[in-house]
Amino acid sequence: MEIKIFHFFYFILIVAIFSIIFIKPTNITNFSSNNIAIFEFSNFNIYKITKDKLDLVLMASHAYTFKDKTLIENLSISRFLKNSITEYLTSKEAILKGDNLNLRNMATYHKSDGLFISTEDLNYNFKDKIVKSEKPFQINFLTETKKEHIFRGENFLFEKNSGKVFANKIKASINLK
Repeated sequence: MEIKIFHFFYFILIVAIFSIIFIKPTNITNFSSNNIAIFEFSNFNIYKITKDKLDLVLMASHAYTFKDKTLIENLSISRFLKNSITEYLTSKEAILKGDNLNLRNMATYHKSDGLFISTEDLNYNFKDKIVKSEKPFQINFLTETKKEHIFRGENFLFEKNSGKVFANKIKASINLK
């Protein structure tokens, strides 16, 4: 009887070693997947301060950082530019991927000098300083004399460096009074 028990345990040991060496698992869970957040933040503010001034304030209710992108909810960004001009970006949802910030669901771009752009989907490229949308938009511009001009169209591209706006199928309301 003792010999049979010894053979049984020896057989189990040989099968275990064989299975470890020769059998490859068919399904491995990939925990480095793009669907699992690396970091998660709630109700936070980020401040970018240069040696001269406060440059940027970012506020959001939630952010989820993944391997290749960051999803942000209830985003509000304030950038303090030259000549006491401030630019604002807001949206209910945003995706930051590299130099591109895609604002979705009630996206706005606003400058304190009178420019206000609203659309459902807005893309801001930080490197090229381009704001654009492929969705219908409305641009409100308040002049120094407090006259408001309204432009509507199907899509637009705003080059911040040159100050030029390109758009398709524009309908405008210009106040000349």
